[in-house]
Amino acid sequence: EGHAPKKNIFMKGCEDRARQSSEGGGASPLAHVQTRILPFMLSKNAPHLFSYRYSRFKVQKYKEGCGRIAIWKEFNVMNSFTMEASFCGSNQGKLASCYFRPCDLEEMGHQLCDTFLDYFDPDPYKRERTLNEIYNLLRQQVIQTLAKQGKPPPP
Repeated sequence: EGHAPKKNIFMKGCEDRARQSSEGGGASPLAHVQTRILPFMLSKNAPHLFSYRYSRFKVQKYKEGCGRIAIWKEFNVMNSFTMEASFCGSNQGKLASCYFRPCDLEEMGHQLCDTFLDYFDPDPYKRERTLNEIYNLLRQQVIQTLAKQGKPPPP
């Protein structure tokens, strides 16, 4: 999957479903959602810079040698991500149709650090709220996909 035409800053992560399938187990919906918490929180903290929508979590066979996937597989690190910034700039918020400047990338670093503080906050409220938001987003995507296929939504 190339990202040249993509815009914004986005992440690539490692979906636990891929590991569980290769080990013969079923995908845990909670694990599926948990791998998305940090990028989703970042999209809330930096909506003009970071795109959750362009972030991907599927582990592709040809990418298994990259550091993100090697760390995830070898050490079972759930939050193993690659963050990428497009040379094409942004298409959202106040930076729409602009290229990223060094100060934008520096701000992204600050926002990432703020997101780490939110993620590791001893009060679980932000993480729980984020889990619910992601679950609802994924549920809506499933319902839309089923509707396009002419199938009824899940209960």
